Amino acid sequence: MGRLSLRAHGERDWVKRRLQTQVTDADAEAGSRTGRDDDTDLPWSAMAQACACCSMSVDWWVRLRAHPDLPICHNCLAGLNGQRDGQLQLMAGTWLVTGFEAIFKVADVTRSVAWFEGAGFETSFHDDTYAFAHRDRDLTVHLAQAVGDEVPGQGSLYIHCQDADRAAEEWAQAGIEVHGPRDEDYGKREGSITDPDGNVIRFGSPIR
Repeated sequence: MGRLSLRAHGERDWVKRRLQTQVTDADAEAGSRTGRDDDTDLPWSAMAQACACCSMSVDWWVRLRAHPDLPICHNCLAGLNGQRDGQLQLMAGTWLVTGFEAIFKVADVTRSVAWFEGAGFETSFHDDTYAFAHRDRDLTVHLAQAVGDEVPGQGSLYIHCQDADRAAEEWAQAGIEVHGPRDEDYGKREGSITDPDGNVIRFGSPIR
């Protein structure tokens, strides 16, 4: 099977599992079990809502700015965003980038999968020489066995996150060596980790 078809085959089951947890801030404000749209640390109380689109009862939902009384479930919001992307492509008159994924060359796919699982990623195998590491809604890292003259460990990835310190703490607790995070003069608080092959994952959040 060609590399171009790997994503469809290697990620199909994972996408189905994650569909229920899709969240986006495009065209909507983040909602919660209480319908709050701030980012304070107050506890949330369980309060299911019926989606105004599909009528499904859900615990997590978003709301439109102009109609906060109409909760929309994540699945319906994903469908709306798909319609938006289709319209943007028609407007542009060309193809539209809807995502991108890093490919890390590794010496041992099984070892890499174990490392990424320890770092909090979900993983799936295409075969013994190719696997995927998934995190949250949009992040997928391809783990490709280095063959022939290919040298493992030449990849790099930058992750934008909401809280670099929390990410660093999670990885440190998993036994991963973390560099930083520290405040940079361009307004980001950044750190980095490195996988067993030397592929670098940098991460950063706005300085609070």
